Amino acid sequence: FFLLLTSHDGVTTGLPFRELTKDFLWIWLLVFAVLHLVVFTGGLLLLLINKVSGYILFIVAMPSILLANAVINNEINFTSWGILLIFGFFIWNGRKQVG
Repeated sequence: FFLLLTSHDGVTTGLPFRELTKDFLWIWLLVFAVLHLVVFTGGLLLLLINKVSGYILFIVAMPSILLANAVINNEINFTSWGILLIFGFFIWNGRKQVG
């Protein structure tokens, strides 16, 4: 909740992408791909075997993707954070009803 409560100016960072090397950008894309794979794996675990570990992977990796995206775009998208919180609540609530 800290990121949602802080001012928009306080959580933005400047990242000079035009000055970054080609190798660093490839590493950044690899990190992004791994984060998306973690979210996908968490979602599969949730759907197939209804494990809490799937929920934890999903909830931990999604904010990581949003934060990485915020660094790239130099802004925080509060709508995405709100959707993530609402979606996470419904997933958790649905998991408790099934199990």
